[in-house]
Amino acid sequence: MPAVSTTRVYGDVLSSTMDAIEKAGEMLNQVLDGIPLFAKIKERMKTRSGGSLIRIPLEYGVNATVKSFEHYDQFTMQPTTPFTSALYNWKAVGGVCMISGMEMRANNGPEELFDLWAGRYKNLVHSFQSALNTMFHSDGSGNSSKDLLGLAAIVKASGTLGGISATDNTWWASPADTVGSFVTYGTAKLRSMWCSVGSNIPDLQPDLLMSVSTWYNAYETIIQPYEQFTRTGKASDSSQIGDVGFRGLAFKGAEWIWDDATTAATIYMLNTRRLFMVAHKDAMMKMSPKREMDDQDAWATKVIHQAELVTDHRRAHGLLNGITA
Repeated sequence: MPAVSTTRVYGDVLSSTMDAIEKAGEMLNQVLDGIPLFAKIKERMKTRSGGSLIRIPLEYGVNATVKSFEHYDQFTMQPTTPFTSALYNWKAVGGVCMISGMEMRANNGPEELFDLWAGRYKNLVHSFQSALNTMFHSDGSGNSSKDLLGLAAIVKASGTLGGISATDNTWWASPADTVGSFVTYGTAKLRSMWCSVGSNIPDLQPDLLMSVSTWYNAYETIIQPYEQFTRTGKASDSSQIGDVGFRGLAFKGAEWIWDDATTAATIYMLNTRRLFMVAHKDAMMKMSPKREMDDQDAWATKVIHQAELVTDHRRAHGLLNGITA
């Protein structure tokens, strides 16, 4: 019986361990669930099958032919063009998971190799979470503008996004305001911004606020005097404990979450129905086949995510900046 090559054995074990780790959509879910912003909006992720650019249709005007009339009044027979498109560039983020032949031989057996590769896989997931979360709060200019866009680029009162200038098209500008002292002006500025980006129509109202923990805690301090306590059980019940603080915060029903990757002196007021990630269906945390390196005693797999963070209604998001204690 011919001898089985050691390379073949390790290759088969490595493939089987990765098949056990890599399940459909598992890495995508693990990565996005670990990012506060995307844990809230990942269900609205959209996919594309190709194209050199991501084309997002926008409605910015009204049909001017709509008017009241009576009897034989004439309709205005003219075409209207209330639509345009924002064009976003594809961006790609990738990482590599490697294991050397010496490491494989030192971890003999499927169980040991599984534990080793599972640890590398877990580290890659955490690294993707960290890198993407940083990008989602920045302006996309990192790494020679190869980074994905973030809130700092999307929620702005000026600048060009998707090929459309907010200076020339005011309907494409996010409302913005300077706060100053949060204790003194914070709640008033929040109310004003709500009216700037919101509407009486529920679907057009903000549903998420994001800031660093400083302003999250400052807001809790402001509303804490209105906290009410309800005692349950008997007064003599030793299991009763005092718990000062809210489990979660909201403003006018919009959940407030904190992430210290957010720009420090900023609060974002977002409508997550108008903010989403577009991903290429063939590169959504796609893991390549495991292969032996030609010039190294090692095995490797690549993970690729081709996507972009986009909005189809920039004015639906508001920005409060210049915040101090």
